[in-house]
Amino acid sequence: MHKSFIVGNGLIARSMKGAVFNLPTIVIASGVSNSSESSVKAFNREYEFVSRLLESYNEFRAVYFSSTLVSIPEILTPYAKHKRRMETLVISRCKENIIFRLPQIVGPATSPTLVATFYSRLRLGQTINLQTRATRRLLWHMDLARLVTLILTKKPASGPITVAPKHSVSPFDIASFMASRCNIKSPSFTYSDIGYLDNNGSSSIEPFLDKSDPILSKSYWQDTLVHYINMMETAVNAPNLKLRDPHS
Repeated sequence: MHKSFIVGNGLIARSMKGAVFNLPTIVIASGVSNSSESSVKAFNREYEFVSRLLESYNEFRAVYFSSTLVSIPEILTPYAKHKRRMETLVISRCKENIIFRLPQIVGPATSPTLVATFYSRLRLGQTINLQTRATRRLLWHMDLARLVTLILTKKPASGPITVAPKHSVSPFDIASFMASRCNIKSPSFTYSDIGYLDNNGSSSIEPFLDKSDPILSKSYWQDTLVHYINMMETAVNAPNLKLRDPHS
């Protein structure tokens, strides 16, 4: 086991706590995680922090978590532009680096992720607006840690790689499955004729996987949602715990 540091305290950082590295590694799992963020101040704060970090640990392999949005040229949101800038920084500053481009991570997150927002709205009886032109890929947070560890032990440092399940799913199917699983008979949905297709699948990591790996299964997104709902149902039944209102 080599000396390594995990920087951050969010979902990805917590998921990586048990990872084993084959080289001295600095794992950068902090910074802007909300894809709706538009604050230049927040973006610059992450850029400056990571820049100082890479200077201090310039002999370590750098691991940075980015987004699959970076791979979609037509996505020009402030968040996507920021992630592209961060990737350039990591690649330019560290000879040994690997950038993991991630889809929707599902787990005990405190930030307003897609799945967390859908769950809260369903349980609070609120309407969910669904993008009809969109697809998403859902990755269970513990599978992220497993896959990252696997790839880091097998893959030489060489820039970006997408870590995502093979099959995508529409927001409508996500919300409908969650409603059914939660025994909500008449969920309230509205629809917007917008969105983007997440075509960043598992092809880049399949060489590292067994053919039976669960992320290659057509039912993986459903299995991931079952994990999440079971986790949340246990938490909701705990004393003194309240659901977070997505509007707050």
